[in-house]
Amino acid sequence: VAIAIFFAAKPPSFFSRMVVAPLELSPTLASTLAIDAKALRERPILGMGPANFHIAFTRFRDAALNTTPFWQVRFPHGFSFFSTIPATIGIFGTAAFLALVAVALVMFGRGIITAPGSDPYRWAIAAAAAFFLFEWFLYAGNFAASFLLFLCLGMFGAIVREPPAGEGRPSWWRVARRAVLVEAPALNFVMSLVTVFAAALGFTALWIIGSAYVAERHFQRGAEALERFGNTDTAGVFFRKAAALYPQGSAYHLGQAQASFIAVGRIIGEAAAHPTSDFSERFRNELSAGLAAANAAARLAPFDPQPRLVLGQLYESVIPFLAGADRAALEAYAEAGRLDSVDPLARFAAARALVSAADAASAQAQSGEDKARLAEAMGQLLAKARTELEAALGLKSDLAQAHFLLAQIHIREGNTAEAIRRTAATAALAPSDIGVAFQLGFLYYRNEEFAAAEREFARAVVLNENYSNARYFLGLIRAHRGDRAGALGEFEKILALNPDNGEVKRIITNLTSGRRALDGITPPPETRREAPVRENAPRR
Repeated sequence: VAIAIFFAAKPPSFFSRMVVAPLELSPTLASTLAIDAKALRERPILGMGPANFHIAFTRFRDAALNTTPFWQVRFPHGFSFFSTIPATIGIFGTAAFLALVAVALVMFGRGIITAPGSDPYRWAIAAAAAFFLFEWFLYAGNFAASFLLFLCLGMFGAIVREPPAGEGRPSWWRVARRAVLVEAPALNFVMSLVTVFAAALGFTALWIIGSAYVAERHFQRGAEALERFGNTDTAGVFFRKAAALYPQGSAYHLGQAQASFIAVGRIIGEAAAHPTSDFSERFRNELSAGLAAANAAARLAPFDPQPRLVLGQLYESVIPFLAGADRAALEAYAEAGRLDSVDPLARFAAARALVSAADAASAQAQSGEDKARLAEAMGQLLAKARTELEAALGLKSDLAQAHFLLAQIHIREGNTAEAIRRTAATAALAPSDIGVAFQLGFLYYRNEEFAAAEREFARAVVLNENYSNARYFLGLIRAHRGDRAGALGEFEKILALNPDNGEVKRIITNLTSGRRALDGITPPPETRREAPVRENAPRR
């Protein structure tokens, strides 16, 4: 114990290089208990369901978490194993858990008291099991700890020997070996049937568990193919295999929907690049598969907003091509916002869909009458988008995507000068608001006032040196005036924060080879509906 304490307090350098402790994050005990109370008020008997603490956390977490770097994390557990139980399995599950703890403690006490003479094995096993029980109240736990607990409980129950009834001290509850003799032929037949059914049930459970394991392996391979290589076809094959083996797994259907969303975007890009080719069949098949998978995931996870967000993204991506897609996207985003009322991204996504619908309306204008009608519709859509963005910024004031899109709305409305004036006034009143600084910098950038834009982006970086989007435009401005070294420095810092961002890698390659920063990058960042860099925040 002394050596373990020494190494824990001051581990030697060779040990720290060989073993890297995993980073573990948990909500505080107070926030976990607050989530438990809200979950029990809504579903008191059985809770939100086993392994569904992330759903309870999503629905009932404190909005103040949006001001921290962990605003996108959906914790799968609470402060400890015990504090997670009320939200996931309700009053009955909590009572069963406490009954197990009580029975175990009584068994330990009686087993040690009734031990004949000195029995170090009982003490050792009881101490180990008690440690793991105690850990349940202080630590989130894992499979290894729970396995060792039940192993110790089984070992202790196996070695406990109490005096036969009538000897020693009397007891209303005994830890003893008991045998039930069945001699009647009818009961023998019944017990045989029970044994057969129990064996069949055991094999069925083993098959289900095995199928779930194989499905999870398929899912992990599909996720790797999608995240590391961007291969939507291979990922889709693995996700479909996982869903076929374990249809109840909403994550498998959700993975298929996300792969289809990426594939639909690529098909649209290919169709734009090769307008003479026919991509309609691939487009319909991929879109249908994605919508079916997203709806299946939403049906299997009625309290999870993520399937609704993916469903909304699918509809949003086809707004220019599918009548009614804008309404379907907004309905999906509204449902996601209802399930997670403190998530600013649901409101931002709704605003993005409204802007996309406004752009589609603008592109459809033909005759003078149509232009007037569609211009009015476009104005209404942009006004609704502004309302959604203001709601998103009310939940998270420094959300770069929302400020970026709000500036785009001002530009679409043709009042860039007025937007700059209002945003500058807001910045003067709130000089520490990083989101306002970024929005003002982008408005200056679009108006080609690069010196003023650089000043505002630099101020945003001073407020938060990891604000990647401000560094992105700082790098473009410095590249524009010929300061390649300064531009490279900004983009290398962005890449360190966002190592998987392919666009930033392409810009660095362009700068190091002497080309323009945005060569080969379309569309240019100033025309998009989203900020160029997704701010690097931890996720579940």
